[in-house]
Amino acid sequence: MTKLFMCFVLVLTSFTSLAEAEFDSQPKNSILLTVFLKHDQGKSLDEIQDVLAEQGFFEAFPPKGVSIVSRYVMMGIGQVVTLEVPAHHLMKLTLQ
Repeated sequence: MTKLFMCFVLVLTSFTSLAEAEFDSQPKNSILLTVFLKHDQGKSLDEIQDVLAEQGFFEAFPPKGVSIVSRYVMMGIGQVVTLEVPAHHLMKLTLQ
């Protein structure tokens, strides 16, 4: 019985070690940055998208080298975007 238990423990720990290796996929020199885009209740969605298109927002965001991890709409706040930013691109992102 103890041999069976030991075999079960070894199999279980081997699977957890495989899962940990795949989990650490974020580069060591990057950070996660959360951006809140406040909702403007005075304009319709079409008006907001027209302004963003005129300003070139969709072409400029996110900058090259920056990836979007998640994006969703939060009730009462607006859009919440989480970005993965390499450390050397952080200054470029704050200037835009």
